[in-house]
Amino acid sequence: MTLHPPTIHEQQAPSLRRALLAHLMRVANSNPCRQRWYPLKDKLCWHFGLLDGYDVQEVRAPCWRCTDGYTEEGECGYCHEGVHHITRTALARFDVEGLIFHRPSYKIESKAEFQELSTGAVQVLRHRITHRPRSEAASREAMLWIYLIFFGHARSWKRLLQEMRSGPTYSFHPLRPLLALASLLQTLSLRHLRYRWQRFVFNLLHTFDDIPF
Repeated sequence: MTLHPPTIHEQQAPSLRRALLAHLMRVANSNPCRQRWYPLKDKLCWHFGLLDGYDVQEVRAPCWRCTDGYTEEGECGYCHEGVHHITRTALARFDVEGLIFHRPSYKIESKAEFQELSTGAVQVLRHRITHRPRSEAASREAMLWIYLIFFGHARSWKRLLQEMRSGPTYSFHPLRPLLALASLLQTLSLRHLRYRWQRFVFNLLHTFDDIPF
């Protein structure tokens, strides 16, 4: 299978809305809940992004049993020269208002195919893609704002409320109003109130057990 970068005849006009989305996507992508974020990222890339060719990536996983292919007993039998396995992947590039986001296209099975694709790729990456470190709370807040601003219909509001009620609780932060609202919704939820009532009854019964008569 061979990937061919698309010919872009007309660039999208600059958009403040897409620029805001690109920034929120960058924050959400830095430390996401993978199960929830990546399906949403796919939709955002295809709907708001511009497909701009492809990159190929080669990641060499080191062997943790040896050093450069040798152990104290001799040559390591689990790797080749310290490399346990090599993963090669074709990555689709999406340009969202000047920021590049990658999505895996397919796994490259052979070294020959990797070399062939490398000639037409925009970049050849010999490492894992890393992001600026951010907290999970910041990424989660950005994802909630994406739901709020770019999917403002009834179904997305329902999904937004589900995200708020099912996620972990966070302490209040002035730059994370949606997470503060999520924590408040959890505190006011029937499930949380029922749990607090059960804890109250449990502690009350144990208090009576401690009375010496």
